[in-house]
Amino acid sequence: MEWGESMEVEDLKDLDEEFKASPEGKALMEEWREFGEALKGAIEETENGIHIHNDHMDELEDRIDDIKEDYDDLEETHWNKDFHDAFEAAFTNEEFEDLHEAGKEWKQSEEHQELEHSLHDFFETLDENVEVSDIPEEWKDEMDDFEQ
Repeated sequence: MEWGESMEVEDLKDLDEEFKASPEGKALMEEWREFGEALKGAIEETENGIHIHNDHMDELEDRIDDIKEDYDDLEETHWNKDFHDAFEAAFTNEEFEDLHEAGKEWKQSEEHQELEHSLHDFFETLDENVEVSDIPEEWKDEMDDFEQ
């Protein structure tokens, strides 16, 4: 809690709000909104869960490409340095160091071990009960390229 309310984290939150109000921030938020709408249009609820329509994948990929271009363009603006400096300040302050130490202690706790076991069971259940079918051939080819 102390880290989340620290001056450096508050500065980061303020910078985020300033960015979202800027022309660059508004453009990026619009790209994300359009992606969300396209994703919503690609997903259909079924009696067994959801179905993602492959015929919408090109539109989704185009939206992702637009978002990536916006982020690439931001690399050349003052926002890149501003956010870099703000994140560095937030993740090197005293409150973060205290949080980091508390995290190390938690990792050794019984609660952590129980959570780790539960997550293992969860992913095992997903693997046994969730089937992903009808993957576009283009994606399969790309996945094969990564495995080599």
